[in-house]
Amino acid sequence: MTQTLHIFRKDVMHQWRDLMMYAVLLVAFAVVIPQGWMGSANPNPMLTILALLLKVWIPILWLVLIARLVHDECLVGDQQFWVTRPYSRGSLLGAKLLFVAVCVVLPFMATQWALLLRAGLNPVMAMGAHLETMAFFGLIVVLPFLLVAAVTRSLASAFMTLLGTVIVWAGVLAFAMGGGGPRTSPPYLFEVCAVIFGGALMAVLIYQYVSRETAQARMVLIAVAVVFLLWICCFSNMWFVGPMNFLIRQHYPVQTGSPLKLVFDGSSDTNVQDRGLPQNGPFALDLPAKLEGMDAAARLLDASVMYSIDGPNYHYVSPWQPVIVSESGLSVVMPRKAFEPVHGVPVHMHVMLAAEQLKPDAPVVVTAADQFKAPSGGNCMLDASMSKDNLICRYAFEEPLPTSVRGNVTDGICDAHAESHVGGGVIHEVPLGTKPDPVVEEQVRMGGAVCAGTPLTFVVYRPAGRFRVELDVPSVVLDAYIAH
Repeated sequence: MTQTLHIFRKDVMHQWRDLMMYAVLLVAFAVVIPQGWMGSANPNPMLTILALLLKVWIPILWLVLIARLVHDECLVGDQQFWVTRPYSRGSLLGAKLLFVAVCVVLPFMATQWALLLRAGLNPVMAMGAHLETMAFFGLIVVLPFLLVAAVTRSLASAFMTLLGTVIVWAGVLAFAMGGGGPRTSPPYLFEVCAVIFGGALMAVLIYQYVSRETAQARMVLIAVAVVFLLWICCFSNMWFVGPMNFLIRQHYPVQTGSPLKLVFDGSSDTNVQDRGLPQNGPFALDLPAKLEGMDAAARLLDASVMYSIDGPNYHYVSPWQPVIVSESGLSVVMPRKAFEPVHGVPVHMHVMLAAEQLKPDAPVVVTAADQFKAPSGGNCMLDASMSKDNLICRYAFEEPLPTSVRGNVTDGICDAHAESHVGGGVIHEVPLGTKPDPVVEEQVRMGGAVCAGTPLTFVVYRPAGRFRVELDVPSVVLDAYIAH
């Protein structure tokens, strides 16, 4: 432990100039980012450009800090002076990880806390989401930067290696994911990837520090990257459709005795007109498969659909894909090449819909003001610069589950004689991500302006169980349901 702290102190002294620059950039980031939030006073377009530049400069400085940190005791080659010192390899790696945690990650977390406080949000309530964001950050930024630095000799080679890797990955992913339509991720996909690939990358880093066998470490690192790309290709091209289908079926079970069911209204199928196919790529089918038996007050979260088609000498099974469930039915995506063999032909269709049902909590009435607290840790404000839809709500890292907001709004100016009518909007769920700005904000479209002093009713929707329903359609001509 003493040796680890000694190396850590030496690294801080060697990089104090870069650390000072990092501190200046983080302070500038904390000052500039709030100027781009909705409702900020006197927004400056130049500050918006500066904010975009800071989002580029800070990751570049991360790479510089980490590369110089590792190259201070370079692992590539066999003529480094540091090898003659009585350094324990475990202490050396521990010192480097300690430097990254204390001098790179913690200042960045503190900056995000400052932004949350500036937005009127409580960072303590968002601790879980913050730690999850940092896990993302560590897996996709810090760990790859450490690995690239560990298998390169200089900052220039580290930068070029990383740049080449990003370009190759972007090209392969664009090729693998293009043209197949949307996909539903199996449950716990991030957790599985984090354990398998994060553990593999950490093992390569430890191996390089222990053995300094750079050639072998590079080969293993390339192999891990190739396996990860194959993993994504398999997911995109449905090569693992069986296991993924099994996981989703287990995650969304059929509920015995549930009133929920899919009902197909094939009345429009009797008068099929050849509307022609879209020119390229996948297209939408608006299937009149209606979900019945759901509580009128309930909503759906993460709805997905999978369907199979059987025709003359033809069988097609779609991947699980996100779906729009409306009163008129389901809007699904189908590849053109999968549709062409059954164009104008009656087919047998099997549909499975999986989703999580949300039910409303007890209403919470809050009086609108220039700034006021909202349920689930939100902070809302009335933007005086907007004559309509002036309600803006902010949350930390991610918004809560969908929340409906209702109250009186006006189409004119807020004064004692303003005529009002009932308006309503929905605060939608925003998935957790890795963006540097931890504040998520949404303009709530109420259909008019909310005046200060108006009572607003917030209703938060909570999970009420996952379900899966299935539907068999013996004969249907899909041409009738091509969306145009």
